[in-house]
Amino acid sequence: MSMIEQLREETRHRAPVAPPKEPSVDAESPHPSNKAARAVAPDPTHPDICRYWIAQLEAIQALPAEQQAVRLKDALAKAPEAYRPTPDEAGVLQAASQTLSINSVLGWLHLRPELPTEVSPLSPTAAQHWRQHLPASSDPHWAAHQIRRHPALRTYWAQVEQAVQQAGGDPAPLWRTLDNPTTDNARTLLALLQGHLNQALNRAPSLATDFEGVRQAFGRLNQRWEKSVTDSRKAGQPWFPSDDQVQRLKAACLDAPPNNARLLTSAERLVRRLQEIYRAAMEGLRAGVSTRAPAPGP
Repeated sequence: MSMIEQLREETRHRAPVAPPKEPSVDAESPHPSNKAARAVAPDPTHPDICRYWIAQLEAIQALPAEQQAVRLKDALAKAPEAYRPTPDEAGVLQAASQTLSINSVLGWLHLRPELPTEVSPLSPTAAQHWRQHLPASSDPHWAAHQIRRHPALRTYWAQVEQAVQQAGGDPAPLWRTLDNPTTDNARTLLALLQGHLNQALNRAPSLATDFEGVRQAFGRLNQRWEKSVTDSRKAGQPWFPSDDQVQRLKAACLDAPPNNARLLTSAERLVRRLQEIYRAAMEGLRAGVSTRAPAPGP
């Protein structure tokens, strides 16, 4: 038997060999595709949840109130499992289109990441926390800024900006003029702006709530500053708002629509009144020091 025939015979009697198996992908396999299959997205953090619902609310902010309610209900129903709120939290979000303005809910959703982690991500505790702990000067500044950035007021603010540029680029004189218009041009401009504002209110009725929130924030600031000045004077340690606080107050006034409760005029009047109280207190202290009898000698 030749060598070729011998090899052929051995092959015929050899046990069949199974074809090679495709490598299996199991839990222990390091195969890249297995790792991808086993990868599980981490649970969203509280800031992630807040950003998700901020996006949902901003997407409906400029819609009429009845459409806001429908869209928000749909968003709540279709939210991914990880972002789905509890019944209590859903109630808070639903209030954004009913009893609360969307800007109010957006405001504390933006602030939520700074709260302690044990606080529920959408809980109204967030709003209460920041109302109590935010510095006095930042409260009206935040409230007015919500109106400045409201989508329904884009046309309004574009018209205001055009008027500011025509007046020289400084908004403060224009705000004062519109607080007390004495010329035909000022009255015409005020009527034009009021028309744009009324249109925005018709498109987004919740703006009325936002305006009220601004007025309340300025009122609270007024009370806090006056109380601080009065209490510090009684304690013999006169206090006056810092330059930064005063500038933030002015910026807040300029973020609110001109002639809206005449905030700029009221704020300037408040600062002047506090200055008078502060000067009187300082003069009293100086007079007390100059008239104090010298200490008896040894």
